[in-house]
Amino acid sequence: RDLEERLTETIVKINELNEISRVMNKSNAFDPIIQKDATDIKNIKSIASSRVCIKAYPEAEKVDVFRILEYDEFDEKYYQIRELWENYQYDMDVGEGEQNQEELKEENSAFDIVLSDQGTIIGHSYIYLDSLGNLLSMEDEYLPIINERGDLQGDLKCSLILSVIGADIDDFLKIEDLIGKVLKIQFKISSARGLPEKLNCNTFCKYTWVDDAKTKCETKTVERRTANPDFGYSKSHELSITEVFCKSVWANAMPVAIYGSSKLAVQNKKKQTKSIGATATADQTQKDEDKATIKANDSSTETKKAETPGKSDGKQANNAMERLETTMDDIEKEYQEKLEKLRKDHEENLKEVDQESERIQKELDSQKQINQTIQAVGAKVVGKDANGTAGGANNANGANGKKKSKACLIF
Repeated sequence: RDLEERLTETIVKINELNEISRVMNKSNAFDPIIQKDATDIKNIKSIASSRVCIKAYPEAEKVDVFRILEYDEFDEKYYQIRELWENYQYDMDVGEGEQNQEELKEENSAFDIVLSDQGTIIGHSYIYLDSLGNLLSMEDEYLPIINERGDLQGDLKCSLILSVIGADIDDFLKIEDLIGKVLKIQFKISSARGLPEKLNCNTFCKYTWVDDAKTKCETKTVERRTANPDFGYSKSHELSITEVFCKSVWANAMPVAIYGSSKLAVQNKKKQTKSIGATATADQTQKDEDKATIKANDSSTETKKAETPGKSDGKQANNAMERLETTMDDIEKEYQEKLEKLRKDHEENLKEVDQESERIQKELDSQKQINQTIQAVGAKVVGKDANGTAGGANNANGANGKKKSKACLIF
């Protein structure tokens, strides 16, 4: 339920940012993705290990160049861009001209998507620790590299060489036999093969060792484009075997993350580095120039004061008073102009109200005349109907009288 709500919220925010980017002529774009926590072995097939992340593209048309943002990092960027957008909208509403709008459009700080030096996770290889439980070494085995969608992304060549400090490992059958002793493990990551073409630049591996300190380790970076990088990594680890470790080793695994970058991402990263360096140099140069200018101005002012201390101060005071008087005159003039405009607008509004009232009164008078005419015509029609009914009744009575008279004569 929480994942669904977070995903819905993220999609709404992404749609909003994509539209803002379009209106402000930015090339950025964002897409939602679901990532699984590869270290959560127990829940690896469950939705409980899933979380919402965001793909951030510096250039929307280059879909192979992106950075994965965690939700909190994306949320911070969302509010930065929203603030910039609200300032842009405010300038449009108050009509402060196109200059401010163009300056906001050129503002890049909120829209910047710095490509991570860490690259993108290609996938994970899992070293299941039951081999430690059975005290079995593993030499030069190819382990599948699986991405978050369950797709095969190549193979990783690894080795685990086991030994016991101060004893012969062949004298023991299982990890429980080593409680209280120290197990030495030589862990090797030799190479990888069959990495996807889109992410086969600047490849390297990272893993977190299974000791209590959770030691983080990393191979060298193969700084070239190859689907079969040679890492040549080897590190010795020592584990003090405890009962707790023995219980955990049978149902656990150590994931090794394989990272890579696309060719375009590497090129863009180089461009960003050059751009940042050039900007920093330009900023520093400008600061130095500003300091020199301020120093020269201060020096010039001090020299003038030393030459004419009294006159200079009096002249500056007079100039300040003149500027103040000019400013006050301008303010008063602007105020009078606004007052006159309001007065004229008020008079025009009153005139329009009077005209509208007169028009409405004429319509009411016309409607009254129409109603009176309708009432007069109706009265005439009702009068005619009444007279016709009365005449008909009189004629009927006359006829009945005649019939009675004839009947009397016959009798």
